[in-house]
Amino acid sequence: MSNKQGIIFDDGVLYRHGENGSSEWLEDGDEKKDGRYIGEIDNGEPNGQGAITYSDGGMYVGEWENGKYHGHGTFTYPDRARYKWEYLYMYEQDQKIPIFCLLNKYAGDWKEGEKHGQGTYYFSWGGELVGEFKENKPWNVTEFDKDDKIISRYTDGVEIIEKKLVGVLFTRKEKGKWIWYENGVEDEGGKYEGEIENDRPNGKGTLIYRNGTRYVGEYTDGAWNGMGTFYFPDGEKWVGEFREDAPWNINWFDRDGNIIAKWGNGVKLK
Repeated sequence: MSNKQGIIFDDGVLYRHGENGSSEWLEDGDEKKDGRYIGEIDNGEPNGQGAITYSDGGMYVGEWENGKYHGHGTFTYPDRARYKWEYLYMYEQDQKIPIFCLLNKYAGDWKEGEKHGQGTYYFSWGGELVGEFKENKPWNVTEFDKDDKIISRYTDGVEIIEKKLVGVLFTRKEKGKWIWYENGVEDEGGKYEGEIENDRPNGKGTLIYRNGTRYVGEYTDGAWNGMGTFYFPDGEKWVGEFREDAPWNINWFDRDGNIIAKWGNGVKLK
């Protein structure tokens, strides 16, 4: 099997044995005590795609580099009976802390470690998937936003998106609040192009402000809510999850792509 760079790695099994706060990778181990890894291996360590299952039932599935989580992956661990939390990570090499993380939860039926049967999947931003899951995928499911409005449905595994009006709106500030208009002047505030519901941005769209900044992403009732990117005129940008027009789980990149600040759960970390 080859990774994204075309390098061929061998598939195999390793055990992660830990003592006194450190760990090492072994070809033989005890599944009752050690983490068991199955996937691509190079130089005696996980490299490429693979999955590790820990003795407490926790499991990471995703990308690895030099024996560490690196790239995109999902970490799942038990949380009382039929509940599990899922962390969707994006790791950076040699960093123990993920540079991007979303916390979601699933409550429902399982089969062989996969979502299978009736259940509810709770998104970190407040939305939900409710209905029947099959082999870890939404099957006959309704998706709700944080206000319990239906935004899409799945029938036999196929997503059927609720149609929304796509158009143009203008915005300007009045008494400290952003007001939306069907007819306006771009120089007064900003111009929005995208999905509209109840005369406000709802869904996906782009808002360009008169000072040259712009937001591209998801909206709820006229506010930035969900995944998006905010661009500055000098080339810097915020990327990640927004809530109520504010950074929530965000990485702030400079024009060269270096991270210069982060937000976690609405708190600026550095």
